[in-house]
Amino acid sequence: MKKVLAMVIVLVMIISLSACGNSSGSDGQPTANVQDSSVSGVSEEKTEANYTEDLTERKPLDSGFTGLYAVRNDGTVLSLARDGSKEEEKWSDIIAIASSDVYVAGLKKNGTVIVTDYTSNEIKNAVSEWTDIVSIAAAADDIAGLKKDGTVVVAGRTLHDEEETVANWTDIVAVSSGFEGPIVGVKKDGTVVTAGWDYNGRLNVSNWTDIIDVSVGRSHTVGLKKNGTVVATGGNVDGECNVGSWTDITAIAAGYRFTVGLKKDGSLIATGDFSIGNYTDIVAISAGFSSIMALKRDGTIALINSNGDSSIWNLD
Repeated sequence: MKKVLAMVIVLVMIISLSACGNSSGSDGQPTANVQDSSVSGVSEEKTEANYTEDLTERKPLDSGFTGLYAVRNDGTVLSLARDGSKEEEKWSDIIAIASSDVYVAGLKKNGTVIVTDYTSNEIKNAVSEWTDIVSIAAAADDIAGLKKDGTVVVAGRTLHDEEETVANWTDIVAVSSGFEGPIVGVKKDGTVVTAGWDYNGRLNVSNWTDIIDVSVGRSHTVGLKKNGTVVATGGNVDGECNVGSWTDITAIAAGYRFTVGLKKDGSLIATGDFSIGNYTDIVAISAGFSSIMALKRDGTIALINSNGDSSIWNLD
């Protein structure tokens, strides 16, 4: 699979209330020029044939309430922490990063996980013993780690039955988490498993099949099928689950009251409380509270606000 020297964007999402049923189917900041930042690579295009092998590929950029973080090719982290601490810039050998409104976690190339000093002791103590991790997901004061053997480990302070439930999971190829720490796992056979609080029906995924990726937010969840169509369940206040007509989708992201999809031709599509313009040459997306971050093939990042405005952010 062709790689571009750029970043995957992964934003921690806060999503809203209301009920969307099983349907077929982030906050006024600027866009970023990261061409001189030597940031880690991301797939230029995911097709049905090669997508599965990339489900655990590194996620080297993430934004949450704590700030914006990018992993460079040399394993260092560029930190734009809102509190100005930049603790993450002392890290090394990082291949992926995830943040919540409480903490930041980094996945090291040796399969271990590091977290910020202000992370809860529950997470600190647990992740210090984790090994063979290939992907991480953060939400609130909880964390999930996907191991290379297809099992999942979790830790945190707001867990309900997640730890006991995921202990029985096998053949997992992707994980996502959301508000109050529910965990959704995509299995190798395309089915989906869940653990945690089913807020507003967002975990009503038992009938989903042929799924290759998921994005979990506060009150709705979206799933990408291997044929490029999308399904959604949960909150639908502004039509965020109205994805039934989407086709040729290669990536998905759930925002506050909207959903965004990346099409095979590099354009974007959105539904819900979001106005999106004409964007091309996009290779990766991430959704936050009221904005979308879109990585272009040339290495620039467009931050698109919900009213359709966009701007430039220099991450150097």
